[in-house]
Amino acid sequence: VSKGLVETSLRGVDSHGIRLLPHYVNALKKGRINGNPKLEVINTFPAFLGLDADNGFGHAAGFKSIEIGMDLANKYGIAAISVFNSSHPGAMASFSSQGPRYDGLMKPDIAAPGVSIGAAISSYTDASFSSVESIEFNTRTYHFAKLSGTSMASPMVAGVAALLLQAKPELSATEVKQILLSTAREDNKTGDLPAEGDPKWGHGKVDAMAALREALELGLSQSNEASSFKVYPNPVRNKLYLDQLHNMSMKAILKDFSGKSREIEIVNGSIDCTEYSAGMYLIEFKHKGQTRQLTFIKH
Repeated sequence: VSKGLVETSLRGVDSHGIRLLPHYVNALKKGRINGNPKLEVINTFPAFLGLDADNGFGHAAGFKSIEIGMDLANKYGIAAISVFNSSHPGAMASFSSQGPRYDGLMKPDIAAPGVSIGAAISSYTDASFSSVESIEFNTRTYHFAKLSGTSMASPMVAGVAALLLQAKPELSATEVKQILLSTAREDNKTGDLPAEGDPKWGHGKVDAMAALREALELGLSQSNEASSFKVYPNPVRNKLYLDQLHNMSMKAILKDFSGKSREIEIVNGSIDCTEYSAGMYLIEFKHKGQTRQLTFIKH
């Protein structure tokens, strides 16, 4: 917490810096903030986690989520952490640009974390940086550093967009954007945002968990028959069952989050997933003349 307050003051944003120390001490004394929280990781998807901050400080939860995210990204190549049940995590970056655009179009569309973000550094760079972590691979050292700017915030949003496409590869670019904007969250810092967006916050702060849930639900209610299709158990380790196919056998297309697809067999209403790698998959098959698409997670 002290690190977050000091760094904020050093950036010149004293409104959210060490001047708030008495406020936080008072909040601790009155029990509004939990001074000894038990942070709990909610394992939602292999590269996507929720962090329950147990009503603790948002600053501490924020730094912890960065550490967890770096470990996940190192393992899976991509990661997103959704922090909830915390106090606010601090100030908006002082260098963030505000809208509208010169032609009057409202920008930005959305806000995302962009201060002191852990990021991979090219092993060939000759630029100076302060390494906070490194790994060895094929005799080369790959460093990570904390950087700030829209170059950090933009990949945050792009990462959430990638998660949406992993969950539902058939989404169009327009649908992805609409999901991101419609699920962006408001809090006591953004205030109530107008429908057309805000020159400082856009449509709000990007919310990976809410966006992913919206993507998974999108289009499932187009018909009663379509919504009745279910797969179980989900997540799955071995055999996956499609409850509306019962003892039917047919060919299907299996797609993974990288966009690769291959033909598989649904045998007696089930799919053997034993050899599949961990991750999210989409099954596409024909049933009664219509194309059906279902998602599942392999542990």
